[in-house]
Amino acid sequence: MHTVFQSLSLAGVIEPGQVYILCESHIGFPAEPIESTFTIRSEHEIREALDIQLNIVLAEWIELRKFHSIKKVCNDCHEFRMLCYDKESKRRIVFSLYLHRLRSFAEELNRVRELFLDIDDDDDE
Repeated sequence: MHTVFQSLSLAGVIEPGQVYILCESHIGFPAEPIESTFTIRSEHEIREALDIQLNIVLAEWIELRKFHSIKKVCNDCHEFRMLCYDKESKRRIVFSLYLHRLRSFAEELNRVRELFLDIDDDDDE
């Protein structure tokens, strides 16, 4: 594992018992293909997933130079920003990966009900 991930403080990033995915997609954009998507359930798995993505999967394209920051995008998403070297363009870039919490079926059902109940209530007026 790359040394920048070994000492990375992840306190408060995940909620125990919840399931997450790590991908290049920001909120509102499609996630990666299902074949390359996996779940994350612990801080240790976040470190391992970041390491796999940057030092194996994307290693032909970019080289990790420095971990920059973790930013809370919303309650269900955190952005991990890293300073990398883009091998194709031969320049430094800021590269982000996003950790998204997956909603449970019950949460999604409630969200959809609220959304459509609000629409139905507006139609009654």
